[in-house]
Amino acid sequence: MNVLMEQTELNDKEFSKYFSRIKEENWERSLLLNLEEEFYKLSKSLTFRQIRSIQLVFLNKINPLLFCQITENEFKRIFSGIFLNTKFYLNSISTIIQFIGYKNDNFCFSKVICIFESIQSELFQRLLLLENEDLNEDILSIDQFTFILSSYPDRIYNFVGRTGGEFASLTICTFENNLLEALIKVLLNGNFNVEIFAKIIFNYSIEFFDRFLSKIIFQENSFHSLQRIFTFDKIEKRKREAILIRLIQFIPDGKILEKLFGNSPLSDQFLRKCLLEKSIFITSNSSIRNSKKSAEYFSLIGQNYLIESFNQLINQFCAQSQILSITSLQNQFNLSLAVIDFARQINKEMRLSIRDDLTNSLINVFPRLLEQSEISRRQIGMFTAETIFNLFEHPSPLKFDYIQTDPVLCDFINALKGKEIEKMEEGDKELEKPQFSSFQQKKHVIDPRVSILDSDDDEEENILNSMRNIKINEETSSSSFPYIQDCLSALKDEKTEFKHWEEALLSIGPLIKKKSIGLNILGIEILETLIFLEERFKIDNFKNIKIEIISFLLADNPQLISHFNRLFCSKRCSQSHKFLLISSTVNAAKLLYYGNENIEKEENVKELKEKEENKQIGKIIWRSTNLN
Repeated sequence: MNVLMEQTELNDKEFSKYFSRIKEENWERSLLLNLEEEFYKLSKSLTFRQIRSIQLVFLNKINPLLFCQITENEFKRIFSGIFLNTKFYLNSISTIIQFIGYKNDNFCFSKVICIFESIQSELFQRLLLLENEDLNEDILSIDQFTFILSSYPDRIYNFVGRTGGEFASLTICTFENNLLEALIKVLLNGNFNVEIFAKIIFNYSIEFFDRFLSKIIFQENSFHSLQRIFTFDKIEKRKREAILIRLIQFIPDGKILEKLFGNSPLSDQFLRKCLLEKSIFITSNSSIRNSKKSAEYFSLIGQNYLIESFNQLINQFCAQSQILSITSLQNQFNLSLAVIDFARQINKEMRLSIRDDLTNSLINVFPRLLEQSEISRRQIGMFTAETIFNLFEHPSPLKFDYIQTDPVLCDFINALKGKEIEKMEEGDKELEKPQFSSFQQKKHVIDPRVSILDSDDDEEENILNSMRNIKINEETSSSSFPYIQDCLSALKDEKTEFKHWEEALLSIGPLIKKKSIGLNILGIEILETLIFLEERFKIDNFKNIKIEIISFLLADNPQLISHFNRLFCSKRCSQSHKFLLISSTVNAAKLLYYGNENIEKEENVKELKEKEENKQIGKIIWRSTNLN
């Protein structure tokens, strides 16, 4: 004990002597070279705090006068050695990152970056190979370190500001490339500190994680190491969930999931939750949806585990059916797909063994689905029930009729067929309507609930009658389009010339106003044609014309709002289409509330009120400034 105390006192004396020398204002060449040599002798016996103090003094000494004493190569060797020749790699990295931007000095900033870039790869690799016993001597925790590490891009941008965008991007890119290279190198070697590795990956950024996955995921010799990382559970739950879901999104199929997770979900409930309750509601980055990957994965583990997971999804499905009115349509859509995906993976023998129990679980669910007033919700429920009964070869199979114009059901059927519908970007061609299966291709009577109004029909009819004079271009006295169907055909025909195309567009409004023949059965087709109609020719206020026509149609036929909602939620709508839908709905609501004649009056009144309020505000401000 006495020997240890004497050794500590000796080290403290040596440190004090050395520290007083490095704090001298002027560093001559000979002094600097001596300081370098002495540091190598002392570094192994110094504590973390002493090392950090020395590193900070060296960094603060960086200035143009220093380069009158030493060369650029000597500078890199001396200053990089201060950070490399120590066992406190975690804190060495933290110290140099935290110093960035500490001094408002561009010269010092550039030189610190230069030092750091020259030793990044080596520091990162040494850090990832540290044993937990070595980390105990560091004051910083791994969580604190990973937070500081992930702050590097922000520190760079905060210092350079808006003017140094290219330099900042290049600096951050070099840092991330070196970090990525070190991670992959130690991962493939198989010997690394799992906690440090996992926390860096889980905390840095999603974009960096994507790059890491793209480099490593298809290398067969990496799966064992990756399994150690992704099953490491001493991570903040929110961050672990985000990374695991991202991983599931990124993975191309269930076979890769099986290589990464093995049998871990059987004991890791959090991972199981991500697979069955979280990822199925998130869009996949690959061509296969997440629920399909999970279903394949559980089938590879074993049919018993697959059935257990399927029963868990069925319980979710039954619980959701009780609160469909407050559940998003997209959630119902995704959960229904997941139920079918898992059912498809169950082999025929096992399906027959659980068929009766499944029927008992669902017997009270289907009536609730059929009672849904919203068409898309009802039809997804119907189609899911019919598919499940067919897959399990129920002796009393279900058979339903469907409304073929429902875009959400079309998306659902295409998803089950493996035809994922991509979101339309502005300028893309309109997607063709998906084909229905043979039992759906028959002509069916449209659900009567589509065409009925709410209970206050008489009052609503009076409101509608007051709007008949809406101002839509009425150049139809000599129109060559006497019917709405003719207009729609002309707009869809690519061979239609400009004059006839424009006339067809401008004729729809007046024909709607006159209650032209076919309006009662063409409402949905008119909506979809106008919403997805591209501006083939240069027409002034093209979007406004479409909004005006759709607004009038919707105001005159409020029952079409349900189809608006289904279109809005479907994958056919891009952001520009959704904007068009929202604008048309708002305008239709104004027409219903004010009536056609009162809209302009109301807008004029609002303008006058705003002007008057501005005058009053001006008076109040003027008076308040003259109180004294």
